[in-house]
Amino acid sequence: MSLRSWSWVVLLLAASAQATTLTLPPAKDNTLYESANGTLSNGSGQFLFSGETNEGSSRRALLKFDLSSLPTNAQFTRVILTLTVSKTVSGGQTHTLHRMLADWGEGTSNAGDPGGQGTNAATGDATWQHTFFSNTLWTTPGGDYTSTISASQTVARNGAYTWESAQMLADVRAWVDTPSANFGWILLGGEAGNRTAKRFYSREAGSASQRPKLTVEYTLPNTLPTLGAVADQNIDEDQTAGPIALILGDTESPSDSLSLRARADNTALLPSSGIALGGSGANRTLTLTPATDSSGSALITLVVSDGTDSTSQTFILTVNPVAETPAINPEVQPLIADFDRDGKVDFSDFFLFADHFGETSASPGWNAAFDLSGNQLVDFADFFLFADHFGEKSTP
Repeated sequence: MSLRSWSWVVLLLAASAQATTLTLPPAKDNTLYESANGTLSNGSGQFLFSGETNEGSSRRALLKFDLSSLPTNAQFTRVILTLTVSKTVSGGQTHTLHRMLADWGEGTSNAGDPGGQGTNAATGDATWQHTFFSNTLWTTPGGDYTSTISASQTVARNGAYTWESAQMLADVRAWVDTPSANFGWILLGGEAGNRTAKRFYSREAGSASQRPKLTVEYTLPNTLPTLGAVADQNIDEDQTAGPIALILGDTESPSDSLSLRARADNTALLPSSGIALGGSGANRTLTLTPATDSSGSALITLVVSDGTDSTSQTFILTVNPVAETPAINPEVQPLIADFDRDGKVDFSDFFLFADHFGETSASPGWNAAFDLSGNQLVDFADFFLFADHFGEKSTP
């Protein structure tokens, strides 16, 4: 394949995997206020804090996002955390994100405005000492988190700031794969010196545009729609095949958006009017009604499409002719081996017998009248019985 051909392949693949962007609000957020007894928090307050106060007391912000709306087969291309600074008294400070190693709480405490000193912790709040006030403790006061930096950003004056990195992609991937390990991030800032703290808006901020948000960009693998296998169908004349259960699927789009088509290559046997599709969503049915008094076979093709891609499969419909039972003359006493009921066992009966020679009770069009021996098989045992009666005539 030439380089130009490969370029087209790459472009087609890229076009088929379109990016989707999802913006998520925090599921919860809070601030850890350095405190020996761990009684301060701000679970329902409109601000988050990160850094050191004038007195050298640390503040650490906690944020967790619910990722359950993200597809498990998503390929994440960007993860961006946006926080908005509402107040600062210091210049540029480096603020780093770290993945939390334990769950924590957001209670009803509200430190109000300015909020930098916190307020009495409420039940279930995260504090410097507690994961959930007042009974569950961190392993390490100030929060249990990994030393690995997920992302860093220099934060200076008021305004919006973003954190983005490959490690944040890895964090989100891990949390989507294992939701039970999603405890969110902690934001650390400027703890090497005093008067470095930054105040950010929390998820309770009055303006939605100022609240924290996590923007996740992802693509889905370009998977073809699926259609459950259908077995070949075998029926007799004037019978109907079905309803045959069909199971449709597609990981890229909901089942109810899938279209289904069916066609036959032998329209004399199976006209389009004899093909009926039913059901909805992922569960569909197919009913096949051949033309009256027709026999033979037809190749049936099924095509399922999601609007972009399609998948097809085929199966064979076989319609077997049914042998006609000779008319019986009520005036004639029946004879053994008088298959045509004309009152005599002759060559016309022999030819009928020969047409069925070798059939079993499982054969299409099976007629037990030719099984003279009753062994569920038309064979030489029946032929010898037939020969014993050859030439006989019936008297009315």
